[in-house]
Amino acid sequence: MRYDEVRVALSAAPEGRFKVKLSTAWASPVEESFELPAGVDAEELYREWFESFSPPASPAALRAIAERRRVAGVKLFEALFASAAPSILEKVTVLEDRLRSGNSGVPRGLRVRLILGDALSGEQSDAAAMLPVSSLPHELIIPPGQPRYLARRPYISIVRTIGVAEVAGPLSVSGSLRVLLVSAQPKGPDALGWDKEVARIKDGLAARTETTVEVLEHASFEATLQCLRRGGFHVLHFIGHGDHDAESGEWYLLFEEQGTQGTRGARQPVLAEQLADRLGNLPLLRLAVFNACHTGQLAHQAGGNPLAGIAAAVSASGVPAVIGMQLAVTDSAAIDFASAFYGALREGEPIESALADGRSAIDISSPEWATPVLYLRGETSELFDFEVKPNGPVLRGEGPRELRLGIRTLVESPRFPDLSRWAKKLEATSEKLLALEEFFAGRFIIDPASWNGRILPRLHRFLADAVEQDRPLALSLAAHGTVAFAAGYYFHTKTATKITLQQVTSGTVLRWSEQEGGCPQGVLWECFEDQVIDPDVPDVAVAVAITQSTAEAARSYVARRETTIGRLVCATIAGGPGKDRVVSGAHAHQLAWQLQQWLKDHTGDRNRRRLHLFISAPNGFLFFFGQLAKNLGRLCLYEFDFEAKGHASYEPSLELPPEEPTL
Repeated sequence: MRYDEVRVALSAAPEGRFKVKLSTAWASPVEESFELPAGVDAEELYREWFESFSPPASPAALRAIAERRRVAGVKLFEALFASAAPSILEKVTVLEDRLRSGNSGVPRGLRVRLILGDALSGEQSDAAAMLPVSSLPHELIIPPGQPRYLARRPYISIVRTIGVAEVAGPLSVSGSLRVLLVSAQPKGPDALGWDKEVARIKDGLAARTETTVEVLEHASFEATLQCLRRGGFHVLHFIGHGDHDAESGEWYLLFEEQGTQGTRGARQPVLAEQLADRLGNLPLLRLAVFNACHTGQLAHQAGGNPLAGIAAAVSASGVPAVIGMQLAVTDSAAIDFASAFYGALREGEPIESALADGRSAIDISSPEWATPVLYLRGETSELFDFEVKPNGPVLRGEGPRELRLGIRTLVESPRFPDLSRWAKKLEATSEKLLALEEFFAGRFIIDPASWNGRILPRLHRFLADAVEQDRPLALSLAAHGTVAFAAGYYFHTKTATKITLQQVTSGTVLRWSEQEGGCPQGVLWECFEDQVIDPDVPDVAVAVAITQSTAEAARSYVARRETTIGRLVCATIAGGPGKDRVVSGAHAHQLAWQLQQWLKDHTGDRNRRRLHLFISAPNGFLFFFGQLAKNLGRLCLYEFDFEAKGHASYEPSLELPPEEPTL
């Protein structure tokens, strides 16, 4: 499912009013002010919502509550979308027509992203002032005169974002998807059917053979954190109770005191802030699901703590996707939701599609279908990229011993002495070595035609021979960035060969793989500057600054050459470029994922344009980026003459994909 997005940025205005700024890809931005209509009050809506599934409400009372809820949903639609409502309704109609026709190609949906202010910045006071709007049950939004709530339609998603959406791509999962199910049933609250929920989740994930599900019963907070740190889990699912602390104004989860042996222990309340502080430090955790009452709720009153809610706080801490329950949830609804949700996630669906399946599984006569809410940090809801075994000849290395490969394009490099020393040792440390230095004078290529004409064919033959050994690979790249990228391009993400890179950093050779090592929390790319040079020219130059700045040199090259480049995108790593800025293989891989995702979504039709890549980065990053680059269309790579032996500037190197097969 590909989603077109409506961004609804909310902020406070004087005299108790609010502002909304709507932006879409198909219409001009709209900025208007509004006040909450009469009858649209979070506390009242939640109170009646709870009463509607708490017996003994009569049928007449239920109908009256449902009608008031529908009227409030219409008023909220009109207040939020205002003059943009017709274009949004037109978009909904187009999506429905495509689905009915059966000729829609890649399924498309509509994401309504509610941006609720940055509660972690100096704008926290604004985020607190607009809580009367932020805390509303937006899943109840319904267009006037239409029979269904927007969130009830499987192709429409309503998500919440604290702050600004980040450019975050899926986490590549080459081994098992690791899911931790945590159950806490302390003394006092009613016991839940956690065993049924666990069984249904396991059934939902059963068809994915490479999924590991671990269950932690009678969980304390300390035991949960220890398990998460030890196990490298991608998904946390909590089964238990959530409640509100009137004194602090925060919501909390109920764990069990440590030391219980198979019996229900004493209550251990953990506030949202404590939970967020610990979960935000887990780089592999991509999804947290809190199947407990009130975990998706926010403070209702203006001036409250915008991060008092559990899902909101955990999302703001850096977890890419968080699901909570915005009201009390019955045991049966929680179990039905979890079963369908994980079944869809198993099939590789984006989390929004899985959420829609989970809502549909809840009894349609129950208002609980709207209880689950999603907080989404990234621009994509595809949290995982599940690698599959290919149909081609590339096989997963299962041998007991790694095949040590070396690829070398240079031996002497005064500018990079650590790399030179390592390059000289490759003959002794590699079982197989591809030596390509004959094509270069230092770092400068003797004949530019050799890139595609001679170097790429030899590289492909070398890698194909290595794959035939059916062993995991340890790859050392004492080579130009172009060669590192081309090697990754050969081992694209749909292959299953297990590869570890040997990365030289500050004179030390480190092992890098896509899932090993820490990854900084928060934004990984500082900015994506997008400069239009000529709107009628399709190609895009991409200047990537990780180890050194590239923008000025790329801009100078574009200005002085006759090119087909009409735009220049400058991507800069968070904190600015530096020699040791990338801390691990996992960090390099996430940077590559996010860059690939942004380029795929923002650089136009890949069949019409070509990307020109000017990159200063570790070879490990270039290898990972090459693995992910198959879906970016035609590429032209560039090398910089650092040692000023030729042009002392950028010059084109490889063009990918090659025009003719090289094997």
